[in-house]
Amino acid sequence: MINNRVISVALSIVLLLVAGVLFWIITSYMTQGNSGQDQEAWRVIERPAPPLLDTPENSVRSYLEWISYAYYTGNTDEAAAAMDIYELPRIDAYIAKLTQDNLRINQQLITLDFVSVQSQEATATVRTHEEWSYNYMNLEDLTWDETILATYENTYTVVRHDDELWYVFSVDVRTSTGVR
Repeated sequence: MINNRVISVALSIVLLLVAGVLFWIITSYMTQGNSGQDQEAWRVIERPAPPLLDTPENSVRSYLEWISYAYYTGNTDEAAAAMDIYELPRIDAYIAKLTQDNLRINQQLITLDFVSVQSQEATATVRTHEEWSYNYMNLEDLTWDETILATYENTYTVVRHDDELWYVFSVDVRTSTGVR
């Protein structure tokens, strides 16, 4: 007769093997995409480095990294450190719209060129040329749309606060190709 301890150990081993196979199937599915969907969409956005706000250009760069992270996670709490409080409601509103539509975005900055920077005391105007790729994820079935490419000619108003750091105050977005 087999003792209960041997049966318990054998069942534990079988359960671990089944869990391992399920983990392998799920991760293979996610890294390969499903139904021929764009594999680039499956990239996970990592938490950006702390915002670098010592110049208007670095402020814009940090802002873009942090809003990308906020659009992906659906949360602006950490991203708020990279922008002026005046800009935050615009980002929150867009995330609310995405949430209402059951979407998240995985956006990747491909090109960031600083066209011009004009600074006067505590305010700077930064003009950029930006190229982005976007993938929208449907939160209901966790599927990704195909990659959308977009080009922008944006103008950022960046302000220097009393702490001598620069924060994005507002953005005039001009796109030559559309996104949602």
